[in-house]
Amino acid sequence: MRNWLGLPVRDWSQLPDDVLLLILSRINAVEDLVVFSAVCRSWRFVAVKEFSTRRIQLPWLMLGENHGSESRGFFSFYSSKHYNVMLPNMSGRRIWGSQYGWLLVLEFNRQFFLFNPVTRVRLDLPPKPIFKGEVDHDDRQNHAASVPGFVRKAFVLRYASGSGSRPGSSTSHDRLLVVAVGNVSGNLAFAKPGGRNWIQIRTPFGRIESAAWCNDRLFAIMDTGNLLSCELFDDSPSGTYEAKEFAVEPDTVTAWNNISLVESSGDLFLVLRFFSGENGKNWHKTKSFEVYKLDFEAKEWAKVQGLGDRALFIDGDNYAMSLSASEVKECKGSCIYFVEKYWNKWGRYLGSYDVGIFSVVDRLITPHFVSDAFSSCAVRPNPIWVMPSLCDLCFGCVKPPFLKGELVATEFCEAGVGYTQCGASPYSSSKILIKGGTVVNAHHQEIADVYVEDGIIAAVKPNIKVGDEVTVLDATGKFVMPGGIDPHTHLAMNFMATETLDDFFSGQAAALAGGTTMHIDFVIPVQGSLSSGFEAYVEKAKKSCMDYGFHMAITKWDETVSREMEIMVKEKGINSFKFFLAYKGALMVNDELLLEGLKKCKSLGALAMVHAENGDAVFEGQKRMIELGITGPEGHALSRPPVLEGEATARAIRLAGFVNTPLYIVHVMSIDAMDEIANARKAGQRVIGEPVVSGLVLDDSGLFVMSPPIRTSGHGKALQGGLSTGILQLVGTDHCAFNSTQKALGIDDFRKIPNGVNGIEERMHLVWDTMVESGQISVTDYVRITSTECARIFNIYPRKGAILVGSDADIIILNPNSSFGISATSHHSRSDTNVFDGRRGKGKVEVTISRGRVVWENDQLNVAPGSGKYIEMPPYGYLFDGIDKVDSNYLSSLRAPVKRSKATS
Repeated sequence: MRNWLGLPVRDWSQLPDDVLLLILSRINAVEDLVVFSAVCRSWRFVAVKEFSTRRIQLPWLMLGENHGSESRGFFSFYSSKHYNVMLPNMSGRRIWGSQYGWLLVLEFNRQFFLFNPVTRVRLDLPPKPIFKGEVDHDDRQNHAASVPGFVRKAFVLRYASGSGSRPGSSTSHDRLLVVAVGNVSGNLAFAKPGGRNWIQIRTPFGRIESAAWCNDRLFAIMDTGNLLSCELFDDSPSGTYEAKEFAVEPDTVTAWNNISLVESSGDLFLVLRFFSGENGKNWHKTKSFEVYKLDFEAKEWAKVQGLGDRALFIDGDNYAMSLSASEVKECKGSCIYFVEKYWNKWGRYLGSYDVGIFSVVDRLITPHFVSDAFSSCAVRPNPIWVMPSLCDLCFGCVKPPFLKGELVATEFCEAGVGYTQCGASPYSSSKILIKGGTVVNAHHQEIADVYVEDGIIAAVKPNIKVGDEVTVLDATGKFVMPGGIDPHTHLAMNFMATETLDDFFSGQAAALAGGTTMHIDFVIPVQGSLSSGFEAYVEKAKKSCMDYGFHMAITKWDETVSREMEIMVKEKGINSFKFFLAYKGALMVNDELLLEGLKKCKSLGALAMVHAENGDAVFEGQKRMIELGITGPEGHALSRPPVLEGEATARAIRLAGFVNTPLYIVHVMSIDAMDEIANARKAGQRVIGEPVVSGLVLDDSGLFVMSPPIRTSGHGKALQGGLSTGILQLVGTDHCAFNSTQKALGIDDFRKIPNGVNGIEERMHLVWDTMVESGQISVTDYVRITSTECARIFNIYPRKGAILVGSDADIIILNPNSSFGISATSHHSRSDTNVFDGRRGKGKVEVTISRGRVVWENDQLNVAPGSGKYIEMPPYGYLFDGIDKVDSNYLSSLRAPVKRSKATS
């Protein structure tokens, strides 16, 4: 590698991992890790993986807001430096901190969302909560904090494996729990990212001051000191819970100024804060703390004289977090780090700030160094603690948020395969306003406008005003939704002595006409070589006209394949590998290979995918049919019955459970397979089930040949039910189109019929008509199963799969009152057949926007070869969250080796 002068230079991306880890071992501040991550993709991969296994530093303190400013100050106690961080569209909003990397933001319209200030990732929560017994006041006030009858406090908690969980170390959004406290009734409501609504918790009348999750239940403390508890059994409960008294206040204390709960390594602590109470300028200053530990069996508080290795961090809103001081450089054990309670009223005016460290053992307060940045910030709101996290850094093309300070403003990710420029739209600059539609995300919907500029969603809110240069699309009475993401396609694939008919232009054009704006295709190795297969597919994809990603198939096993899997994950943007348990003599792998592959996937944070059919039994079934003289297409389904799909699904699930790694079952076609998935998920295993549209809406009467086969009608109805109840998570197509001539290769022997059907153009319409029009799922569920869940599973949300500020402008406008029809003569696939030919239904995609460009409107396509872009998918998606904890628990459960003496003769 040479520079512009022709002199040799070091290719920094090729440094070995052990050298990078050595560098990382010297890094303690997250600010420095941001710079490290910006060097190149391989450095970023190692940094994020390392960050997920250790704490980096003390939490940051987010300072008050200068009125109207789009930035907020963050103070690093580790480096004693102040950074300004852009927080777009958050001026005047209520914001709470957390120890898991997220800020909790309350919009003016009472909508909550989570925001990572380092990685810029945003997660929406369900629509605004309405508390039992409270009046739903009009919220036209200028500031969300002043809205009466609404939220007084809110807390971000982690509701599973709370004991010992590492602050800021998880990419998971599923284990986060947001608890809001009603302002009038004092009742609670909770919600989770990915949930459908807020769930109410009735409480005794009074003020809830703090909340924590500990030992599989929610605890809340009242201003009276009474401790309430509530067990939340169901993942997505409907109805109302009731919090009951668990313990009373410590009998040794009669009055306090502040009260907080904090969980630490499975223990629950009560922290009481006392102020000076003196007249004069120091009345607001903290005087001391008292700490009590809960005895769960006796249901009593016991005062503690020290915290050992623990350090507690408490802010003015009574939010508290706990760290192990020995794991965090510059952190003091048995201490409480605290910040101003009355900052917004007195701190600035009185010229002194209540920021310090309280020693629980010595009962002394050491004032903490406060920079000039504190006095320059506005007087509201109170400072809050937030633990910075980089664990969503691999998402998309993210720019660092810092405006000033020591940090260099470089981009986090460099150009990758298929990219023109990081974060740039592949199309010419364009401005679009979608006006008056119902904007639907996976967790909520609202009537709003959507403004798009340069391929990115720039604003989502009502009544956006624009100039004459902006293209305006009227969506009144229609749904504005994220473009579909198809997780399962086969374009330009060599298979069964032929090649699939649709390539990366015709197949993607068909997808765009049907409302799908991204797909993930399967790379087949070339003579077992993953690298050769990848390069072959990069060449095929040069004619692409929409965004796409790659899975990788594994068809053999040796050390070369193992090394190439690492390259695919670390350098090529692939985070999933598929194993075929069928197609004996071609793609099929045995159990030994599958086990090796599962272990390797786990080590890389990559998702293992399985085509689940018992290949040996299918081979025997095919021979049996031929011996019986059944050579036509009816022999295909007879040779591979549902029981063989169920057996292979069960086997793959059990092996994945043995390795303890997530598993994705592709094209679930039968009740047998779905039942195995349901049982595994009920037992807590991380298994994803993907039905395909042909299996949902067709039956075996058409004799269409694909594998696994399309089953009898009862199976399709059951799969629809699985989608509506959450047993199955998303819908693909397995688009693998052949024409009549290609299918005729098996005219005398069904074993030679190329396996595959179409679906990439028809999926969005058929799922709407079958699932939404019939009332089986909601509009938000439709977005979830056709787009958002795929983006989440493959770790590209919210860049894809969302109508949010900063997301790629992949958008569809669907008219629920318009009808569609499917015909082989009018579809955009190159095939001369269509397995859905003649079907009609309601709900038509009238407009498709791909990266900010209108590509489908008025039944006309406007696409060009080469305009599509490859989307890298980083490893360690949310399915991997907590895997190390499960492994640790397993190892802890094992008995120590038994020492045995040699037997005497």
